[in-house]
Amino acid sequence: MPRPEKKTGDKLERLCVACRLYKTRGELFRLTLENESGSLRVNNDHSQIFGRSAYICRSLDCLSDVQQQKYARLRGALVGRKKTRPNLDHKKLSAELVNVIGDICAEMSKT
Repeated sequence: MPRPEKKTGDKLERLCVACRLYKTRGELFRLTLENESGSLRVNNDHSQIFGRSAYICRSLDCLSDVQQQKYARLRGALVGRKKTRPNLDHKKLSAELVNVIGDICAEMSKT
């Protein structure tokens, strides 16, 4: 299955899991579910964190949508369709998501 990306000119665009719009990486937060620890991390500098990733717009609307209504999309993007992947604890991932989004919002309010 192809990755959800689109190339416009020289810019590679990624799909936001909340609003389903293609945007450049600079307009998105990258959330990565680490392979080793199973923890959810924000990967703003696009350093190498190994695991499944999903992208969310840098807007409060998309962040709140993912947190409240579109959590299943984010979980599906992070867990994938592999049957060998261990079941994730929904409550743990949800709590980590709340913490990560809180950190992102705090960072956004500083600028």
